[in-house]
Amino acid sequence: MQRYRFLLIADKLTKNELTGKLTQSGQETLAFSGRQEDLPAVMRSFCPHMVILQEQPAVRATAQSIQTVKDSFDGGVIVVSDNARDNRGLYTDAGADIVIQDSASAVEIIQKTYSYVCDNEQRVMRSMPEVTYSAEVYERICSALSELEITPNYCGYGYIRDILEMLTDSSEDRCRMTKSIYPSIARSYGTTSSCVERGIRTVINKSWQRMSSETKVKYFGLHSPFVSKSPTNSQFIFIVAERISRQIRLDRAVIV
Repeated sequence: MQRYRFLLIADKLTKNELTGKLTQSGQETLAFSGRQEDLPAVMRSFCPHMVILQEQPAVRATAQSIQTVKDSFDGGVIVVSDNARDNRGLYTDAGADIVIQDSASAVEIIQKTYSYVCDNEQRVMRSMPEVTYSAEVYERICSALSELEITPNYCGYGYIRDILEMLTDSSEDRCRMTKSIYPSIARSYGTTSSCVERGIRTVINKSWQRMSSETKVKYFGLHSPFVSKSPTNSQFIFIVAERISRQIRLDRAVIV
C-alpha cells in the first residue's frame, strides 16, 4: 500500500476514528486545530500529500475553509462530509479535490489519494518542496514533540529536541546516554548531566499524563508495556528517535 502524509484540520477529526485508522494503515498523520495564521508554517514543515477538512455545520463556512487552505497549499484537499452527494458541487467549486462521506474507510481515502496523486503528479510535487535531510529531521522532531505533548515551556524540551536531533541525524552511539550524550547536552546548555536527566524526566512525566492513548499507540505500539506506564528517559528517546528515522527513510524511499 502507498504511504502518504495527511494533515487533518479540525478538532472533530482528532477525536473520531479517522486519524487512528489512517495511522494503523501505515500512513503518517498530523492533526492541526490551531490558529489559521499558523497553518502555512505547519504545511511547509509537514509537507502533506493531502489536507483533510471536516465539514463544518455551515456549508459556506466549509467552502471558506477550503479556499483558505488552497491559498497556502497547492496540493490536494479532501472534505469529509455528512452529506457528500448534495454538497460535492459547492465544495469542488471552492477548490476541494475529493469530497467523501464521513463514513468512508481509511482504505477508501488512501485509494482516492493514490488516484489523485497519479493524476496530479506535477502539482503534488510542486506542493512538496525539496528539503535537506537535516532540515527534515529538525522539523519532524519538532512536530513529534508537539504531538507527544512536550512543550517548549520546559527546559527539558530543548534537551530532548537536541538529543533526538543528535541520534536521528548521525551515527551517535545510542548505548552511551549517561556517559556521553547527557554530558554533551549539559555542556551546550551550561548545566550538569544530572540537571539534563531531571529535566527530561520531568517533561516525559508531564507529557505522559497529557498524551492521548492514540498517540501512545502510534509511537510505542499497541501491545507495548509503555502504553500503561511511563518509559524511562532512554526508552522514550530511543523509541521516538527510531520512529522518526524510520519514517524519514520510508518517506524518502516512496516513489509516487
